Amino acid sequence: MKKLINDRSGELHLVAVFLFVALLAIALFITEYLRVFDLRQHLDDELSRAVNLGVKHAMYDSYMWDREEQLDEGKAIASFYEYLHKTLGLNPALQKIEDGEIVYSLVIDNINVSGANARMGVSATAFADAAFFTFGRQWEIRVNVLSRNIPLY
Repeated sequence: MKKLINDRSGELHLVAVFLFVALLAIALFITEYLRVFDLRQHLDDELSRAVNLGVKHAMYDSYMWDREEQLDEGKAIASFYEYLHKTLGLNPALQKIEDGEIVYSLVIDNINVSGANARMGVSATAFADAAFFTFGRQWEIRVNVLSRNIPLY
């Protein structure tokens, strides 16, 4: 190491530049990973809320009193999509747009509603462009949520 420091041929500058670029790449990778992780957690929380509200709004009152589980499937799905559009601010194509740019696009893969069991499950995939390494890279974030009515006995 002493030889490298005392060397006047410029190799130390090359090593310093290499270390700087390597540390910058690691920092960008960690930042991108945390951004995608945060987006996944956000989508998981919001889709869970949407499914929970869908089940809550679609429960038949008369069945609640009889402690039976029965819900209106169409109303549950409508309430789910209403939450996505009004609260999350997704456009009709289920895209989140901020400052004129698409943050993510949400694709609902499957909605499974069981009126007899008062449960609703949603499988979705969000597509988000990479922030730093944009060489055509797009993140694919999968989210699965399930909600069911639990009668209060």
